[in-house]
Order: sequence, then C-alpha cells, then structure tokens
Amino acid sequence: MIDELVRDARPDVTAPDPTVVLRARRALLRKALVRRARRRFAVRTAIGLSAAAVIVAATVVAQTPDHGASAAAAAILENSADALEAGRPPLPGQYVYRKEVTLSWDYGPSPTDPSQEDTAPRTSPVLVETWVPTDPDKPLIQRTQDSTNPVSWAVVDQSANANDSIYRDRPKGAAMLDALRELARRSGSDFTDDLSAVWSAAFWLLSDPQSPDAVNAEVLRAVARVDGVKVVDEHAEIDGRTGVALGIDERYAVDFVFDPADGAFLGMRGHPAHTKNWVGPDEPIWTTTFESRVVSSAPRPPDDLRQ
Repeated sequence: MIDELVRDARPDVTAPDPTVVLRARRALLRKALVRRARRRFAVRTAIGLSAAAVIVAATVVAQTPDHGASAAAAAILENSADALEAGRPPLPGQYVYRKEVTLSWDYGPSPTDPSQEDTAPRTSPVLVETWVPTDPDKPLIQRTQDSTNPVSWAVVDQSANANDSIYRDRPKGAAMLDALRELARRSGSDFTDDLSAVWSAAFWLLSDPQSPDAVNAEVLRAVARVDGVKVVDEHAEIDGRTGVALGIDERYAVDFVFDPADGAFLGMRGHPAHTKNWVGPDEPIWTTTFESRVVSSAPRPPDDLRQ
C-alpha cells in the first residue's frame, strides 16, 4: 500500500523513491490515530499503522497533582522509563540499531473465492530496520522488507524529522507533556480531548526509530501524568510474549504493551473499529514489536542512495 500511495503522489516515477517512502511512512504515523470512517472489512495498512487507530476517549478532567494515570499504569510506566534510562548509551561513532516488526491481519473476501467471506486472518509481516548514527549530522539508514515487495532502502537526513526539536531539547516532566500537546497540535489532526492528543503524540514518538531512549523515558513519565491512562489487559499476547497492556479505551484503543518483570517496552497493538458494519473479530488486527541495541557499524546501502 505504501508503494501505491507513493505512485499516486508521484506518477512520474516508475519505482518508489526510498526517501519519499520514509517520509510517507512518517506522515502515516502522524495520521494513525485520527478518527476515520471504516469500510466494511479491515484491510492491510501501510506498516500496520494507518488502520490502527480509532480512539474514542473519555472526557478528561483538568490536570492537577491529584490526577494522572491509574496507580497500576503509572507504576508500569515509571518502571519502563527507569529501564530505558538504565541502558548503555551509544558512544561516538556507534549506531543505535532498531528493529520493528509489524504483523497485520487481513479480513474480507476469500482470495480463492471472492464471493465468500474469509474469516480466517491472513498475517502480513513488515520488517523495518534502522541504523541511527550518534552523529546527528550523518544520515540514518533504513531497510524495509515485507511479504509482497522487494527490499527497499532509505538514506535520510536526521534533521528532516518533524520531532527533531524534541530530540535536541529533551524536555522533562511538565515540559515534555507540553511538548506532546504541541506536537499533537502541529500535526493538524482533530483530537477531541487532551487525553487522545497526548496518547497520539506518545504513539508517534515511541514508534519513531530516531527517538532516543532518554526521550522515550520522559515520554512515558509524561503519559503517567495524564488522567485516563489505565491497565486494559494484564495478559496481552504480543510476538509470543505476555505483557501488560496500557490504554485509554478498552474497545478502540491502540495499546502500549510492557513486560511487567523488567519494564521493557514490548510494542503496540491495535484494535478494529467496531462500527455498525464491522464483521471481523474482537482481537487486535495489528501488532508492532520493537528491539533496540547499540552496534558498531551499519550496512552499506545501494550506491545510488549514498550521500
């Protein structure tokens, strides 16, 4: 789908430009939690994110010291933030390698008999690997693979990221909460309340391979300050692991999943929008898992992409 979107936007090119693909992916991330009408069947989405996302949030009270995430959710968020800060930061000349695996489940007409509804899910994996250099003046390298398209590469200036100011300034506490609200405001999305705006901005940052662990730690602490965040599933299955899912709405939320033992941020999962025409199951229709480690080198991209 991402390639189709690129071709529609740039009919003059015969093959997707990897840089355009990466920028389109970031644009889709920003739109992933926007309320939208659904077709009768859930369809496969670009990198499992743009169909993730209808949030029906509860009314949010004004933020005061007496309000915030539930006690259980706040403890998980703080534990995960501590785990992120305890990791070894990369040294000059090294790279942060981030691996993102998205699985989406397709429903709809049977591929063998379109007149019949196929109620068995078809898993569509997408692997995105990113090497982020410690030198902000050097470009990141990204490699994407999925089940239907060949490997694609992107070499992109780190400062082109819309979140670059947050990564530079690294706000903390109330300042990070304000930064999340401003990020949501600048996105142009129509959020119904403060809760969905903050949750969406956190989703964008936590999904961004450029986001440093120290920034993500402060994002989690900022989320803990918002009323309405709670534990929605104590036994959330994701990529063969069982974690605790936090969300803001049990039916339509995009959940963040954490390992309750060591605080590791395992990933995210998305649910179908239960419109009146929904015919699919209640289970999540996509999951995204994350891995991260420090490495000493990055692969060489194709020569025509090197800067």
